[in-house]
Amino acid sequence: MATLEKIRNKAALLVTAIGIALVAFIVGDLFTGGQAWWQQSQNKVVVINGERISYETFQKNVNDLTEIYKLQTGQGSLPSEYYQQINTQVYDNLVRETLVTEEADKLGMTVSVEELTDMVSGDNISPILQQMPFFRNQQTGEFDKNMLINFVNTVASIEDGAQGQMMSQDLLQARQFWMFWEKTIKKQRLEDKYTTLLSRAIMPNKLDINDNYEGGKVNTDFAYVRQSLRTVPDSIVNVSSAEVSALYNKIKDTRYKQGETRSVKYFYVDILPSEADYQDAEKEMNSMREEFATTTEIGDFVNLGSETPYIDAYVAVSNLGADERQFAESGTVNDVYGPYLENDEYKMFRLMGRMNGPDSIQARHIMISIQNEAQALTLADSLVNVLKNKKGNFAELAEQFSIDRNSAANGGNLGWFTEITALRNVGQVFKNACFEAKLKTYFTVRTDYGIHVVEVTDKSKDVLKANIAEYSISVTPSSRTIQSTYSRVNQFVANNNKLDLLEKNASENGFNLQSATRLATSDATLGNIQNARQAVRWAFHAKIGSVSEIFEIDNKFLVVALAGETPAGYTPLAQVEPFLRNEIANEKKGAKIVDDLKAKGITSIDGYAKEMASSVDTAKFVNFNTSRIAGLGTEAVLSGLAPYVKENSLQGPVAGKNAVYVFNVYNKNTSEAPFNAEEEKRTLENTMTYRMQYQAMEVLKNRAKIEDNRVNFY
Repeated sequence: MATLEKIRNKAALLVTAIGIALVAFIVGDLFTGGQAWWQQSQNKVVVINGERISYETFQKNVNDLTEIYKLQTGQGSLPSEYYQQINTQVYDNLVRETLVTEEADKLGMTVSVEELTDMVSGDNISPILQQMPFFRNQQTGEFDKNMLINFVNTVASIEDGAQGQMMSQDLLQARQFWMFWEKTIKKQRLEDKYTTLLSRAIMPNKLDINDNYEGGKVNTDFAYVRQSLRTVPDSIVNVSSAEVSALYNKIKDTRYKQGETRSVKYFYVDILPSEADYQDAEKEMNSMREEFATTTEIGDFVNLGSETPYIDAYVAVSNLGADERQFAESGTVNDVYGPYLENDEYKMFRLMGRMNGPDSIQARHIMISIQNEAQALTLADSLVNVLKNKKGNFAELAEQFSIDRNSAANGGNLGWFTEITALRNVGQVFKNACFEAKLKTYFTVRTDYGIHVVEVTDKSKDVLKANIAEYSISVTPSSRTIQSTYSRVNQFVANNNKLDLLEKNASENGFNLQSATRLATSDATLGNIQNARQAVRWAFHAKIGSVSEIFEIDNKFLVVALAGETPAGYTPLAQVEPFLRNEIANEKKGAKIVDDLKAKGITSIDGYAKEMASSVDTAKFVNFNTSRIAGLGTEAVLSGLAPYVKENSLQGPVAGKNAVYVFNVYNKNTSEAPFNAEEEKRTLENTMTYRMQYQAMEVLKNRAKIEDNRVNFY
């Protein structure tokens, strides 16, 4: 009983203790067992109608698309600007896929296995696959279905597990390539089905078809005069704030809906070589000149130190630059010209040789595999004997024996090529053998690619040629110069670390402060500065008025200050008010010009031209369906009225988009083409389908709740 009494006496304290324990338990669960939830909420790159796309998922898509770009371009690495394009493409693809899939699920719409098979190997091959160069016949340039099927069968034979682990890199890339495009064409097919369904729901009826025919039936030629709306001063018309607000509210959903944006002020300083850097580069070149002029290992010397590799080939002197050409024509072998400065690059040349010879030759070859070199040599000798004794046809032998299938399909023909082309594509030995050979003779030459049976079939006329070695180094900012430039910028930023100070003092310190408004989360450029993604990311995490660190971007030091931020929603009325005010003012200016002209009682187009300080011009072939009139642009008032007014009667004045017009239709041509309902229907259907494919996706995006957090990750 005593114990129970103690519990009763301490009840309040006990309840509090239990409460604290429960809170601790719950909080502990959130930060331990619930840690996955917390991390998940922080790890969302994009959220589309509540569906979260994690960083891992998004990055996998980026990685996959990057590899596809590399495979299709044949590049081991991509230029830096590609990565932002890939990021944007992945985002767009994920948004489209998610929104279309949601709509398709509601409709019970899918892409069946049978459909996918038909798009890959059946009668309705996907246009995406048909456009790929990998599946086009190299001779005809046409899509080759058999090439596609063979590729698919090869990929399909690849299995996972132990065999997959032993796959070559080429097979792994082939499988990755195919899996990506199979998924892509399936997504595209689903989107096509969805937009086709929508298009069929708004197909043209008989009235639409008839109106389209009638709208293009009557073509008119008319004379016109115009008075620009700008001839009326702004002070003449009054636009109230209420009118601006009313127009804004009317059109904001279609014109001014936007994501989160920032406005910034920024300046940059180019990192340029100093005078001392030029002097150092010139000194270095002069120190190399003597060895450059005397070395017997010119290739090794140039390739070791020069930014321009040595090309051991003769080129036509006529194709050289002015200074180089004069040196090649007048110098003696082993003379050196330079060094001299050109476009921030010091250069010098050494004349290695000069001769008269053909600038280019034409040849054909049969390339034999050197997998078994002894057999290859025997075959090559046999082919040369057959050809010399005229017992075989070169083109037929190339088709039968050459492993170079591209040239074999063209009789072994390599086309016309210069020494440099031969050197770069095949090698020094092949180049020397071809350019030293006599016409219409057969010879063999061994390269890294195989053993070639070659015939030089034609040569261009002899010209003066020269072999010139070039040694060059660029003048670049030294570390001393870079540090000096950085210190100057850093000192200024340290003393002006707020936006107001930056605005006040930038100009007098030699910094040009610029503005960038409506900076979006997906932007990667800032004004004319490319690859400025890190600066854009900073702007979306900074406080208004703060100044950034110094960013080093593309040989520039960049400093950014956050001037303003606009949340997702609509562009504020204050930002677009001048444009709306101008739009309303133009409408009122047009009405005023029309009223003033009507009051004059003018009866001729020449009289209007004089009053409007204009000249008479003409427009031709204008019908009701004309969207743009030559010389005038989009003026619906003219294309809408001209076909239906009386010929040779003065019309107007009428207010258009840019001016007030008076016109006179002097010629009407009514088409004699009979009404073809099916043709008109196809025309309208194509137009509607094209518009639907774009507009349907825009409607889905506008309706969707999309949260783009890429700026937090990329």
